[in-house]
Amino acid sequence: MKHTLWDQKYSGRDELSREALHALFDPSGSLDRSELLGVLELIAKTSGTPAGKLRPQDRFDEIFQPAPTRNIFRGLRMVFRVFDLDTTLEIALRKKCKKSNLPIPQALIMTLEEYVAVWFGVQSKAA
Repeated sequence: MKHTLWDQKYSGRDELSREALHALFDPSGSLDRSELLGVLELIAKTSGTPAGKLRPQDRFDEIFQPAPTRNIFRGLRMVFRVFDLDTTLEIALRKKCKKSNLPIPQALIMTLEEYVAVWFGVQSKAA
């Protein structure tokens, strides 16, 4: 059963290896590999999406938005779950920014690439 818009669109993607994921999210090789893979695992764990299927251009609104349903109770459960998971990622990012003395983002983070860029204090390609 497809529970989110992401599931409906991308669940059939090939699952990349950890090395391929690192190369995709950090083409320059300048970010700490272990920490980057840890961030992707955090996103995967909170979203229920396998880390190997994540891509930099994936949007949080698709990852967390419930798939359309006629069952109002499933829809409501998903809305509350999404709020909780989204908050979990936000708290983790705020803690990282505070610990690393990085500015806490004021703008809405839309993609995984932007989240990773803020996490490491680097400029996103999308910016």
